[in-house]
Amino acid sequence: MSGSPIRFFGAPPCSWKFVAVLSALFNLLLLSMLAISIQRFDSRALLAGVVPSRSGEHSGRPEHILAKAVTDVAPSAHLVSAVPEPVSGAVSAMGPARADAAIVYFGGSSDTEPLQNLLVSLRLLDVMFNDRYRYPVYVFHLDSDPVNKTISLARQVSRSKLTFVALPSAVPEHISPERLASIPLHDKNHRLPYKHMCQFFAGTIFRHPVLLPYRYLWRLDADSSLLQPLPYDVFAYVAERNISFAYVENQLQTATPPEFGLWDAFFEYRRQRNVKLRWTKMDGWEFGAKLRSGRPGMKGLFNTHSVVMDAHWFRTAGHLDWFDHLDLLGGIYYERWADHQILTLSLMMFANASAVHRFRDWSYRHAHIQLYNSFLQLPEAGHTELAAGTRQPVFRLNDGRYTR
Repeated sequence: MSGSPIRFFGAPPCSWKFVAVLSALFNLLLLSMLAISIQRFDSRALLAGVVPSRSGEHSGRPEHILAKAVTDVAPSAHLVSAVPEPVSGAVSAMGPARADAAIVYFGGSSDTEPLQNLLVSLRLLDVMFNDRYRYPVYVFHLDSDPVNKTISLARQVSRSKLTFVALPSAVPEHISPERLASIPLHDKNHRLPYKHMCQFFAGTIFRHPVLLPYRYLWRLDADSSLLQPLPYDVFAYVAERNISFAYVENQLQTATPPEFGLWDAFFEYRRQRNVKLRWTKMDGWEFGAKLRSGRPGMKGLFNTHSVVMDAHWFRTAGHLDWFDHLDLLGGIYYERWADHQILTLSLMMFANASAVHRFRDWSYRHAHIQLYNSFLQLPEAGHTELAAGTRQPVFRLNDGRYTR
């Protein structure tokens, strides 16, 4: 009978209702434990809206590629939950605040690691920013890259309007193939695709016909990702404040000058054009100074793996003349003059210090470096700086809250 008492191994009798309540509580406890386990195991994949392969292996499907990559790059399970309040005047409606702005990547490699990086960056760009603002995204790649797989996967994982644009993989005519072939390949940054990327972001980006309709360009590296939602439109922010160049991170260079010959080219260009520096200090750093070695060089550089730029300023302020001067010297290809060095020197010559801005409120990742603003709890107590050259994450606190 349903109302008859029951006994468990000599225990006092109890009713079926009591057993049912115990059973329900037990099931609830099991479900809670299971949910916690799933959250711990899969929270990073859930951030990107994907579920990892049960086998833990790459199946080639975009959700499995993303799941493994997101697990590698997302440092915390509470990224989305720790969202600050929107700033005053933030755009609340869906869609871009400006029609003259776009987001730009360089990367079409179908190799596993670069492809993973690009897919994660695109997905997190949607989650953290572009689902709200819907700015167009352009992915430039070399015409020699087999990009069909990349295009297919990117369009499956990204909700943004994606356009893939091919760039010539041949070296410019004024570059000697023989001299180029004689340069030892110390690391990937000395290889030809990297140098093509440097040339593109140092100057070609401002002349490319696809990008000429846009005044504001947000350059992102394929291995750069937002780690927290941005509660404001970055393009509207720089436009309202007449900012020419907005960056996330700079670096201190204390041992060697820029790549061989760039500093000399910088002085020669200034002598020929009679150009004086507009500033030498930024963020408390002495950008143009003698280094510890006593040699002339640059102590400070703007890292350009995530920058928002006023392309109109770069097209008209003298930057392209500076870029052409360096391009004809061939140092981008022969000596690996990098775009972040070229842009830093250009800003010192042509931009007012007030037109250069640092985003201190972003939580952001590039390669093994992870920056956090004060809204996110660091993965470890305080912050940890690991030895240079390691592949371990480097955690840094991005100084300050919103600086409006």
